[in-house]
Amino acid sequence: MDVGDFVWNHKHGVIRFGTITEKKVDPKGWASFTVDWHPPPVAWEEEPLQTWFRVDELYLVDPVYLMDAVLQRRIF
Repeated sequence: MDVGDFVWNHKHGVIRFGTITEKKVDPKGWASFTVDWHPPPVAWEEEPLQTWFRVDELYLVDPVYLMDAVLQRRIF
């Protein structure tokens, strides 16, 4: 993962999508990222937002696959 990648994360059953804005690697080689969430879920606004996310807390999104899945669901 790198800056500019489209990712997702989940908490309390809520999925959110965002774009990685910053990356740092610690001395042990673990990568952490900041994310610009699109838009921040309302349910998470009540809690202090986590700023840095470990690489194992984020998942890459394939935008084409996501769009195809939404269109096949025919919710629009």
